[in-house]
Amino acid sequence: MKKFLALMLALVLTLGCFAACKTEKKTGGKQKQDEASAQQNEQQPDPEPEPAPEPEPAPEPEPVDAYAQIVAAMEKNQNSKSMHVDLEMDLAYTISIPDAGFEQPYSVKTEMNMDVDNVRNMAKGTMKIGMSGQTVDAIVYSETIGDKYCSYASVDNGKTWEFTTQNTGDYSNMYDPADLMKNYKENLKEAAIIGIGSVNGRKTTVFSGVLKGECVLFMAGSVAGLADYSKSDMETIMKEIDDILFEAEVDDGTGYLVRFKADMGDAMTTFMKKLMEEELKKNGLTFSVEISGAEVLAEVFYSQFDEIGEITIPAEAKAAGN
Repeated sequence: MKKFLALMLALVLTLGCFAACKTEKKTGGKQKQDEASAQQNEQQPDPEPEPAPEPEPAPEPEPVDAYAQIVAAMEKNQNSKSMHVDLEMDLAYTISIPDAGFEQPYSVKTEMNMDVDNVRNMAKGTMKIGMSGQTVDAIVYSETIGDKYCSYASVDNGKTWEFTTQNTGDYSNMYDPADLMKNYKENLKEAAIIGIGSVNGRKTTVFSGVLKGECVLFMAGSVAGLADYSKSDMETIMKEIDDILFEAEVDDGTGYLVRFKADMGDAMTTFMKKLMEEELKKNGLTFSVEISGAEVLAEVFYSQFDEIGEITIPAEAKAAGN
């Protein structure tokens, strides 16, 4: 580069010297004619300068489609070979049945750390559930076999295992992160970009938006007794569920969704009320159920895309399903 600049500078100087030499060779009558022409030009006023052209307006930037961006990020997560998921969910509410003189506050905190194999539809992880002053630590595995979603859980460090199954077409399961992501995407109503953020030291774009209340169905797999409900029963219960507000962050460099936080207090209030009233009806009771003070926050972090090794379910866990 330095040699190129030096060559260009030498060329400019050479051309300048050549032009000066040409000027010095003008002599005689030609020189006098030039002097007279110069004097005439001095007597004439300088011409008015032409106005500078108006600058063309800069093109307006294309509007950002926040909805399309966040859906694309969700799809990228789904299409990854594997990923790691960290989930925290806090529930606090009070259940009242005035006609039966019943009132009981509940508080549940769930923490989950899970590796997910999206190709083989398998997952493994640990869970910690705190409720009513007690804490349960669990090891969990899951897999999809045909049209069945199968899960294996142990609360005694692998000594004994509990096996549960449900039809994959019935309702989603919050403990299947790939299914959870699919549920988010299908129930997304709107989205907007609200700023910039950072997750694990990487710059992110922060979104806010709204999910349809049906998204609460991903809780279905964790609620005892829901296996007795058909999909049509659940759809009837879900018709009045309120919308869910969410905040999400997408990694600017990779395009992956790396954080998702949802406030489901209103939605879960309606969901639990309808669900408990249906349960009472099954037992011949028509009591009205009241849910008050519900606070339900779920926050999920996604990481380690395409980095998870092969997942193997222990033979002892598999034996529980036979």
